[in-house]
Amino acid sequence: MAAFLARYAQEFDIIVEQAEDEIAAINMALGAWYAGARGMEDTPGIDVIIKPGTKGESVHIPVILTLEGLKDVVYNTSDIGEGADVLIVAGCGIHNPGEKKAQHDGYTTLLCAKVHDCVM
Repeated sequence: MAAFLARYAQEFDIIVEQAEDEIAAINMALGAWYAGARGMEDTPGIDVIIKPGTKGESVHIPVILTLEGLKDVVYNTSDIGEGADVLIVAGCGIHNPGEKKAQHDGYTTLLCAKVHDCVM
């Protein structure tokens, strides 16, 4: 993935850097954030980025599990731009055809340009 992104970095207006280890990756992400850029380290889940000033839109994030014995964990991030007014709906449905437990745990981080921009 990093090689693909690096190939198209100029087109996507991003910087791709390979970190030496997890601590270096976290430091780079924090440094980018402190400088006002979006910095991220990838985890299972999705990143929803809402541009500043976006109004009247909605994002729906469905999860459907249909296998027994499956434990799914995701870490979603929603980056809400300043002055945005959107609805984000996340839902999970589990249809377990067997006897083994199926489970989905979703964790969401809201990044808000201003605190009053994010209402839960």
